[in-house]
Formats: sequence, C-alpha cells, structure tokens
Amino acid sequence: MKNSVIILLLLSSICSAQSVEFFDNFDSYLPNMKLVSQSNGNWATWSGGAGTSEDPLVVDTLSNSPNNSVNIYNLGPSNWLHDLVLEFPNNYTSGLLVLKFKIYIPANSGGYVSIGENWSTGGTAYNPGIAIYFTGKETGYINTPNMGPFFYSQEKWNNIKIYLDLDNDVFIVNFEGSDILSYYYNADEANACNFFPIAPSD
Repeated sequence: MKNSVIILLLLSSICSAQSVEFFDNFDSYLPNMKLVSQSNGNWATWSGGAGTSEDPLVVDTLSNSPNNSVNIYNLGPSNWLHDLVLEFPNNYTSGLLVLKFKIYIPANSGGYVSIGENWSTGGTAYNPGIAIYFTGKETGYINTPNMGPFFYSQEKWNNIKIYLDLDNDVFIVNFEGSDILSYYYNADEANACNFFPIAPSD
C-alpha cells in the first residue's frame, strides 16, 4: 500500500507560561520545492540531510489555508521515502506543551506522528513518549493497538491537539475538539516530533 500523508501544520509549542514558541503554516514557503531545504533549520529529516529523498515537497495542490501544505508519502511497504522531524526550540523537561496541527490522509492511506525525547540526527536514541497511528481504514490508536480505536475521516482535514503535561507525565489527545485519550507519557522530556508515512498494517 502506498501511504500518502498530506499535511498542513498549524503548529505551536506552548510552555506553561502560554507563550507560542513555534508556528508554521507553510504558506511562506515556495511550492514544488523541498521543505527542509528552505526552512532555515526549522525542519529536519530523520537522517539529517536537506534536499535528500527524505525531504518532502511543499505543494499547492491541496491545502487548508490559502496556498500550501506538505506532502509526505512512501513508495509501499518497507520502501520508505519521506521522514520529517520538527526539533523543538527547547528540550522541555517541565510545564505544559501543546502541539497543534491539521492532517489530511487520502483514501486507503495512513500515517504516524510521535513526540519524544533524546532526539538527535539519525534517531538512534529517540524515545517516543506518544505515538499516534492512523490506519488505512479511518481508525487509529495511540501507542499500542489496545489504546483505541479512535476514528478519523480520510479525504478531509483533521484537527489534532496534543496536551503534554511534563510535570505529571501525562498527555491528552484532542481530536476534532473532543478529548479521545488521556494516558501516561512514556518519556521524561520532549524535544522533537516525527511525521512518518506508515500505516500500522505495513
């Protein structure tokens, strides 16, 4: 299965002081060019290279805002292509972190989003404290299959918020305005978010 995840990120990380530390909506980027190559260090690939095969394109063929989104996809089972990382502006060890984004998943496709600690280029020590899996059948789960399912709609933009309380090591996932799960955060810190086009069946 080709898993194509087309996303528009309206993304902010918010500390306990409620300050917005990062925001990006992709409309400032040039379409039909690779994202990491033109992001001035805001985005990275898993292996660290800009302009490589892991670096996804900014596109203007589908968006939730006036112009752009980023198209993340792979070429089939075990044939990975794009692997996008947002390294947070700080290594968060306490307080409240809020991550917000919109995601569009085409029919019969899926995807994966995680937040974790110990990120560095190559991800050898990366420990995802939250992992959200979107299956190709408009269902999903968080961390393990028994923590679900939740339901989402393909062929439309889905609004997701993740509230991460690092003081109490818990998180809440809010989907389309409703809290769908609260659980323990399986890490001590948070310094990155990973977007990867893989469905749990792959």
